Amino acid sequence: MYFLKKMQELLTKLQQQIEDNHIKSIKHLYHILKQTNPFKTFEFPENEVNDLELQLKQKLLQEKLNKKLSIESIELEEHNLDNLINHWKQFKNIVVMCGAGISVNAGIPDYRSKGGFYDFIEEKYPEYRSCPEQVNSISFFLRNPSVFYDLYLQSNYQSLFHAKPTKTHEFLKWLHDNNQLLRVYTQNVDHLELQTGLDREYVIQVHGTNQTSRCHKCKQEYNTKEFFANEMHKQNHFLCTSCNKGRVRPNVILFGEQLDTKLLQFHRKDFKQCDLLLIMGTSLQVYPFASFIDLVPTSCYRVLVNKQLVAPFDQKTTKRPRDFAILQDCDTVVQQIM
Repeated sequence: MYFLKKMQELLTKLQQQIEDNHIKSIKHLYHILKQTNPFKTFEFPENEVNDLELQLKQKLLQEKLNKKLSIESIELEEHNLDNLINHWKQFKNIVVMCGAGISVNAGIPDYRSKGGFYDFIEEKYPEYRSCPEQVNSISFFLRNPSVFYDLYLQSNYQSLFHAKPTKTHEFLKWLHDNNQLLRVYTQNVDHLELQTGLDREYVIQVHGTNQTSRCHKCKQEYNTKEFFANEMHKQNHFLCTSCNKGRVRPNVILFGEQLDTKLLQFHRKDFKQCDLLLIMGTSLQVYPFASFIDLVPTSCYRVLVNKQLVAPFDQKTTKRPRDFAILQDCDTVVQQIM
């Protein structure tokens, strides 16, 4: 029985791994322990393995069923903001997906809207207007560092030196304080979600952050604001002061680079548990971020809060029965909810 007690203690510690399917069962765990052989003098009876196995399966199945019933019990009479507000307290596992649109009111231009970053590229560097995304690629950074830095600093100056959280950013903290927030997944690199005081574990910066930078060669880390402020007047295209060989680049995911899988260790579990998915200020055109919306169960409400209708909310063939859009400014919407 001592061994069984130790196994149960280990299971408690490894519950996260079990739920994420890294450890699939008691037997799986038992075989792992046998390989490491931490309890050399103890036998582990097969009947106790099977009993514990059955208990675990029943527990996980009941939890899954309870979550499903809880989500399906939420029924909006009409798909609009007023009804969403009326049922707001019923939602307990809200996931928020954020795009550049939630930071526009902080003075940070988005990418695709009129007057946004891509319009700025067309005006200053018309030779890249046919494919403006290329200036945010790793290959462009390596080929044209001077243009990359010019565009990067101009587009990020506001967020690095002056931007403050908007009402929508404060709304994220409000969700957490009301025990309704499961996680925030943001495309934004401006760090404003965390400036509200929201704990880092609740924010997944899918595309990185502009607050820190690193040498492309030796990986030396820098505070972006301090580094670029000191190096901006020099004509060295921001060479690393540590190795003097590599160029310093922001800790953001550029086109052509892979997402950090460590950042996404919770995403499948989060979206499966989600009872309300808020998609705020994003065009849902950048993958794999845009594909996350398909990870939630069909019983989950998916609500687009954006000034413009975007796919799949504009397509009857891919739209789900519990999908709807609120085509207003994000700050305006969240002030009505809070």
